[in-house]
Formats: sequence, structure tokens, C-alpha cells
Amino acid sequence: MILLIYLFSPLLYTKNPPMDDITHLKVLPCRPSEQLVSLRQFKNGVNFGDYDGIGLASEESFLSLYNAKDTHINWIAVVVTGFQNHAYDTSVFSRKGFTPTPEDVAMFASEAKKLNLRVMIKFHINLLEDPRRWCGSVGNAFNEEQWQKWFWSYENFMSPYLADENLKDVDIICVGNELVVTEKRNGNWRGLISRIRARFKGQLVYGANWWPGAENIKWWDALDYIGVSAYRSLPAKNKVFSIENLVAAWQTGPDIPTLKKLSLRYNKPVIFTEIGYRSIQGANLNPYEPLAQKDEKIDFYEQARLYYALYEIAKSLPWLEGVFWWEWDANPNNGGLSNKDYTPRGKPTEKLIPLFSCIKR
Repeated sequence: MILLIYLFSPLLYTKNPPMDDITHLKVLPCRPSEQLVSLRQFKNGVNFGDYDGIGLASEESFLSLYNAKDTHINWIAVVVTGFQNHAYDTSVFSRKGFTPTPEDVAMFASEAKKLNLRVMIKFHINLLEDPRRWCGSVGNAFNEEQWQKWFWSYENFMSPYLADENLKDVDIICVGNELVVTEKRNGNWRGLISRIRARFKGQLVYGANWWPGAENIKWWDALDYIGVSAYRSLPAKNKVFSIENLVAAWQTGPDIPTLKKLSLRYNKPVIFTEIGYRSIQGANLNPYEPLAQKDEKIDFYEQARLYYALYEIAKSLPWLEGVFWWEWDANPNNGGLSNKDYTPRGKPTEKLIPLFSCIKR
């Protein structure tokens, strides 16, 4: 019985917890604001998507939104997923039940604003008939005519979401996500961004692949933020899975210094437009890999330690201005102690999210 109470009781907080045991945390280092935060306050958000076809503006989705708000987030990223059949196709299209309608996105954004949440619309692309291939391969081997067709189709897919009536509660648009091969098309991206700015007076970001994706993009100056999907492997020294070792892993390698240089070069803050870890043993390695393996073992505290290690890193990087966790499902029943996926919902990790709203900028 004592073990059950220990496992299922909420994580508590202290300002300076032991680096190897987050369960000793007692109090938050601040009182998270319940008001609409300024655009320059640290962005503590979740990527919110409808993957069960329940409808983004449904009662179930709103209940899930209220649950997310209870974690003291101050932002929410509404994922709008378009589809194409294969990486070599030039047509981007909506899929009923999987792509939220512009009207539902607007209704959801309005409900989020009633909760004093800032709102990002975040455009994604999935490959319908090749789910094991990543969207980063879209455009591989395109000729010039195919490039122009693809960018026209992508912009045409986005266009209904950019109507004035659908943007009144939106603060940031993420104009694309991990479209690695397309990123070399400097002129196409600049033209698309310019046309979006003509319709939307808020701020813009793009979500680059972690490494070395952000460094390869030459059009960051056209945006307001440098965005990255931060699925970075964090090998633990001597395979000791402690927060201290995970923080040390963040501090090694050229990627963090390079992001700092990019921020200084373009005079833009960085946002982790996506980051997440599955609740399994070994979640620190290849966290971008979502496919389940038969021998995986569930481990909520590895996920929680990875969250806390990022908190320790994030508060020490003044050029980092936000973190959006992957992911929070519109279905309020998804998550819980039998779930091995990325969601923090119903897991010890959920109790760590408020810490990020305490980071000062």
C-alpha cells in the first residue's frame, strides 16, 4: 500500500531539488500567471491535436483543453495537419476527420483565449500512403515545375485558415514543420512568408529539424523566431539515468552553441516548437522515434527526469523563449499510467509542466 501511494501521488516541488530524485520537490519557484502573458514571456505550451476524429471544437476536445490549462501552460499550439500521398507528390490536401476545419480551429482558439492562453496555429504535413517516411523527404528529386506546383498547393491548403475571421484569437503562425528538403527553396519560402504577413499581423515561426536543420535555413530573418523540433538524444554518462547526467548531455556537442549563434546572428529568440519523450525506458535515446517496440518497458520517471533536465537547461539559456511539448491529445481519455506514448497527460510528468511557466524572460 505504501508503494502504491508513492507511485500514484502527485509530484511536489522544491526550488533546488536533489538532482537524482525529482520526487522530493515541494513548492513551485513562482505562482504561474492566470492572466494572458506578454508575448515575450517564456512560452510554456503543448502541441494540441485531434487524432481520433472527435472534432477540435467538440465537448471532448474542450474538456481536454481545460485539462491542459490545469497544468499551468500559458500557450497552446493547435496542430493543423495536411496530407499528401507520397513524398514525391505535389498535392497537399485536407482529410476529413484528421484535418480540423478552419472554423473549428477558430472556435478552439476562441475557447483557449477565454482561458487566457496564447495561441499558435502550427501547420504539419503527413504522408498518407507512406506513414513510415518522414515529411522531411517531401520534394526530394522535384524539378522546377514540381516545386512551383507543390508550394502553390501548400499555400492553397493554408489559405482558408488565414481568413481574418479565423485569426482574431491567434498570436503566432508556425508556417511549416520539419520540411527539410523544401528549406533550400529560399525564394519560395520568402514569397510565402511575405504573403502570410500581408494577411496576418501577428508573429511567425517555422519549426526546423533539430540538427543541423536550423543552421541550414537562410531565411530566418523573414520570421520573428527561430523554431526547432528538439528531439535530441541525451546519452547518460555510464548509463546512469540521473537528471545530473541528462543536464550534462544537453551541455555537450555543438548544437546548443550553434543555436545561440543563430539567435545572435539574426537577432531572433529561439522556440522549441516541439520536444517530447515517450514514457519508456530508454526515452533519452532517439526521442524522435515514435514506433513502439515489443520489448519496451514503461517508465514514467525517465520521462519525468527528461522534462526536469530540460527545465534546468532552459532557464540557463536567455535566448530560448519557449517550449511546446509533444503532445496533448484532443481526446481527454488518452494518456494515463498504461500509456507509453509522448503525452504527459495523467502521468507524473504532468506535474512538472508548471515549472516552465516560472522561467523568467
